Amino acid sequence: MGMGNYPCFAEVIEEDFVKEQCPELLDKLKILLDKLDISFDQFATYFDESQGNDMLADGISLEDQKTLHEAYHDLQDEFEQKTGLILLVIYTCDEDEADRGCEVTGGCWSVGGVYQLSPAGEKYKDKIERKFWTVFG
Repeated sequence: MGMGNYPCFAEVIEEDFVKEQCPELLDKLKILLDKLDISFDQFATYFDESQGNDMLADGISLEDQKTLHEAYHDLQDEFEQKTGLILLVIYTCDEDEADRGCEVTGGCWSVGGVYQLSPAGEKYKDKIERKFWTVFG
């Protein structure tokens, strides 16, 4: 099999939009990340299903991992209740690995439930931007 870059995309949103919808729960998550000394990129890698979800397992106690999972899932639940959109965090690629076609690098917020604009997607379409990046493999 040949190696090369292949394209990916996500419906990317700015953190400000998450904060507009769920300010208290986003602040709670950010305080927890600071307390645990976890960068947003590490957090994104850990919770991005395509990344394997095991990056933090070695350096964080099981109790702290559980607290982090609860904080993220509470944020996702409230965001979906308020917007009808599925809140996700994804990790794209390191900046130094990015190809010229990459519009986003590192961790970012994205949403599901908008590919074919649902009523919620239509309502918030001005807050959502599809961004592209490539992955080498």
